[in-house]
Amino acid sequence: MFRIPLTAWTVAAVLVACAPGPSTPTGTDMAPAPAATVTIQGFAFAPADVTVKVGESIRWTNQDSAPHTATADDGSFGTATLGQGRSDSVTFTKVGTYAYHCAVHPTMTAVVHVVAGASESTPPTKSY
Repeated sequence: MFRIPLTAWTVAAVLVACAPGPSTPTGTDMAPAPAATVTIQGFAFAPADVTVKVGESIRWTNQDSAPHTATADDGSFGTATLGQGRSDSVTFTKVGTYAYHCAVHPTMTAVVHVVAGASESTPPTKSY
């Protein structure tokens, strides 16, 4: 019978050889890049007017030391309360214009325009 003496070096070599390789990204690491980004800085959204297509997302990142949100005036979307350096994203699924504000600082306002994508069509509307 062949015997291998177990020493610290032998154990270390086996552990290194059996260690998994680089991990595959999961969760938010695999999320597609947002179609638009909005920076929150100086108690303002920049840009304050953003256009995306149906199915695309916007990422808001707070650069202020104060907490902020991006909250739709009609309640249709909202980010988490973002501390400095934190981000949150929203994916838009319906054509429309969405005014939004910061729930913590309601005088901070901006607008998102969602337009039809290549395979989407805007439903007909009638003007009066």
